[in-house]
Amino acid sequence: MKNGTNRAVLILADAATIFITIIMAFILRQWCDCFERPAPSDLGHYVGFGLFYAVTVVLLAFEGVYTKRYDFWQELERITRGLFLAAIIVLAVLTMTKQSESYSRFVLITAFALLAVLLPLQKYVLKRLLFRLGLWRHKAAMVGEDPFFEEHVFTNPYLGYVQTLSTEAKTLFISSSKSVERLEEILHEALLKRQEVIFIPLVKNFDFSDAHIVHLFNARTNLIIVENNL
Repeated sequence: MKNGTNRAVLILADAATIFITIIMAFILRQWCDCFERPAPSDLGHYVGFGLFYAVTVVLLAFEGVYTKRYDFWQELERITRGLFLAAIIVLAVLTMTKQSESYSRFVLITAFALLAVLLPLQKYVLKRLLFRLGLWRHKAAMVGEDPFFEEHVFTNPYLGYVQTLSTEAKTLFISSSKSVERLEEILHEALLKRQEVIFIPLVKNFDFSDAHIVHLFNARTNLIIVENNL
C-alpha cells in the first residue's frame, strides 16, 4: 500500500512540475521578441497538451524512476535521458502528424530544458519530505556486517532504506563476505519469501553502475562485465 502511495505521489508531483514548466516556458516566449512569428496567446492549448505529459511520465517510468530507488546522481542521469528521449518523441510525433505549426517549438524545447533542472530539484525536496512523513521509508535488514555501507545507505533519506533487525523485511542487504554456501542458502530462502535481495560487493573502489551481465545458460552462471568508460 505504501509503495503504491509513493508512486502515485511521485507521478502527481511530476505532472504538476510539467504543468508549471510549460507555463514558465510559455511566459518566456511572451517576453522574447527575437522571433518573426508572433508569440502564442492560447496558454490552455499548451498546458492541456496530453502527449507531453504522457510521453514524459511513461519514459520516466521506463527508466525506473517510480519503481526503483536510486541515489540522487544516478536518478539525475536517468531523468535526463528520459527527458531527452521524450523531447525527441514529442517533436517527432508533431512533425509526422503535421501539427508542428500548432505548437511553438521554443515553448516545448524550453519546457523540457526547464524540466531537466526543476524535476530533479523537486524530487530532492519531495523524497526528503516523504521520508520525514514516514511514506518514503522502506524497511531493510542487513545480513552480515558492513559499517561503511550502513553509514552511506541507511543515513540516505533519498534512498529511504531504514534498517531493521528482522530478517522478514521486504529487502535484504547481503554482504559478499559470507561463504558461497551461506549466500546461496540465504538467497534461496529470500526468493521463496519474495524478498528483494541486494548484494553488497566486496570491491568498493570501482563503479559497477554501468556494468552489464552476461548469462551463461549452459553453465547456469553469470559474468559481470565492468568497462572503463573514460
